Amino acid sequence: MKALPVIYKSQCNAWMNSEIFAKWFKRDFVLAVKHHQHAQNICSPKALLLIDNCSTHPEDLKSSDGSITCMFLLPNTASLIQPMDQGILQAAKNHFRRKLLQRVITSRYTENNAKSVEGNREETNCERFDIHAC
Repeated sequence: MKALPVIYKSQCNAWMNSEIFAKWFKRDFVLAVKHHQHAQNICSPKALLLIDNCSTHPEDLKSSDGSITCMFLLPNTASLIQPMDQGILQAAKNHFRRKLLQRVITSRYTENNAKSVEGNREETNCERFDIHAC
């Protein structure tokens, strides 16, 4: 996990809790924001993290100097403004299905995957398809 460019935290039951979130905010997020501000020569030290109103997000999260704070979205608004909830995932699924169907329809049958009749049962052996091929 250390080779990936992500910060990964876990606990035994795989659920997020307020303690993990608060530690991530103070130890990782605040430092990353301050580093980014310094690297980009951003004069204003203030930053805001907008988060949904999940019960595991503790209230009143601020950096030690108060320049970085958290603010909660109103209830039931996250799905309206988060891009992944606005149909991007559905569009990707539809694209994959369309490409998969095109490959199935246009694939040429060879002797190895032609129809074979066994008694009263007809079988068609199709080639394997995966997401990487689409």
